[in-house]
Amino acid sequence: MKNLSIIFKIAATYTAVILGAGFASGQELMSFFIRYGIPGFVGIIGAGFLLFAIAYFVMAICLKQNIGNYDELLIFLFGDKLSMLVEIFVAFSFFAFSSAMLSAGGAALNQAFGIGKVMGILIFAALCFITLLKGVDGIINTNVILAPLMVISGVFIGLYAFMQGNGNVAHNPEVAIQNVFSSALLYASFNIVTAVSVLVALKSTINSKKTAFWSSLMGGVLITVMAISISLPLLTNYNSVRNLEIPMLQIAMGHGDFLPYLYLLTLTAAMFTTAVANFFTLNKWLEVKIKGNIKGNIFVTVFIIIFSAIFANLGFTNFVHIAYPMFGVVGLVQVVAIIKGYIKSSLGGENIMDKRKKLLTKVRTHANIMHVD
Repeated sequence: MKNLSIIFKIAATYTAVILGAGFASGQELMSFFIRYGIPGFVGIIGAGFLLFAIAYFVMAICLKQNIGNYDELLIFLFGDKLSMLVEIFVAFSFFAFSSAMLSAGGAALNQAFGIGKVMGILIFAALCFITLLKGVDGIINTNVILAPLMVISGVFIGLYAFMQGNGNVAHNPEVAIQNVFSSALLYASFNIVTAVSVLVALKSTINSKKTAFWSSLMGGVLITVMAISISLPLLTNYNSVRNLEIPMLQIAMGHGDFLPYLYLLTLTAAMFTTAVANFFTLNKWLEVKIKGNIKGNIFVTVFIIIFSAIFANLGFTNFVHIAYPMFGVVGLVQVVAIIKGYIKSSLGGENIMDKRKKLLTKVRTHANIMHVD
């Protein structure tokens, strides 16, 4: 029973990280899959499988190599020098995704209530800032509560809107069908860029490879089921919502008064959990780099949120169509490294912690000898 609780906690946290605004709004699904028509669903299933497999590989590596933080994982995957470059890129990714969440929040308030986009972004940024000031140690527990609610409401909204529609599936393949598979790979890759750091942080709660496997599988299934449910009405309404920043909101607004509010609640939860998680991770990374005190930490938080709000004005659609695929390409390098790292670890590679301790001992011994001389 306890193990089931751990599996659910890990799966819910992983699911909440993936279900950001791009996913819940329908923008990611439109950009990566729905534009291919019905074959796009093959891509969704493929992406779900990749998200399951990569999550399991990461947690298995952390268990086998006794890796406790993100820096150690990057060193194991890329080595000391290259890991520094990857670390900088990932930090930039956190910033970009945070800006995207603020942009999505502003777009949602604008489309639903007519609030100006700039004002909507500022409102959402202020809510994130207040939450960060109160502390975000309970992020994982928050995700455990919100992730199931997001999945259940997302599936309900998608299936209800689809069944209430005319059922005429639009077939709008814009590119060659074989590109569905490359889209699935890119989609999984850019999501993994920021999700990996969360998976590493969960290492302390993972007690076995069996737990890692079932939690990864549950997360992959939940993500896939919700993606298919949301994609159904997006496909049947493709021509009318393809140019909107929040296409699912437009679909929900066409089905009574209750569905739009339920969808807005789901979207807000997805944006909020993702934004706060990204802000928190980026904030901690900068704090370590500048070695700030408590006041400095608040300054870092203010700095990050202000700049994220500025970049959020680029527009959420631009983030999804331009920045997200770019991160997917670079994230692909990380996926390849994770697969290679899993194989290396499974073949009995030396524990990274032991290796670094041996190196540190050797350096200290050499330093003592030089001091004596």
